[in-house]
Amino acid sequence: MRAYVPITLDALATTPLQLPTKWDVPAGVVHFVTPQLRAEFPDADEEELEWEAFNGATDDSFALALQNTGAIPRRAVLSVDIPDRAATPVIGTNNSVASRGQTSGVSGAEVAALHIDEADVASVIAAARTGGALSKRQQTALDDAHLLWYHPAEIPQLLKDVHASPPDG
Repeated sequence: MRAYVPITLDALATTPLQLPTKWDVPAGVVHFVTPQLRAEFPDADEEELEWEAFNGATDDSFALALQNTGAIPRRAVLSVDIPDRAATPVIGTNNSVASRGQTSGVSGAEVAALHIDEADVASVIAAARTGGALSKRQQTALDDAHLLWYHPAEIPQLLKDVHASPPDG
């Protein structure tokens, strides 16, 4: 199944990778099309459900970017293919995201793509790290920003480029 792993670019750069095609998914949060997500959107097709799961991972990536104040201030999501039973849905009242799941880790997951914010979104995330509320313009910029898609073969060079340029903001 396709899973979406929220991650920081710094964590991705320090994770043992067999890129461009394989990655050991660490234990933790992943997003995927869960039964709860299907129930929440009963008329959605598979592509729409995948989009919702991806957006859940994007939101969790934003939270990671805020928590890890030393990390590059950009959201990142790694799309991977894992065995169907490698992740379980998070169920309960503390889970407000129907696509959120948990994995105990997956060795050698197939990497489908890396998605990251454009560089100009970094200033919005950096501003959000100060603890104040985002301005309406900043919130709109964040809401409207779509993560860029990168082929697995591009990931090693992308990580070098991102770490070589100073963070915006």
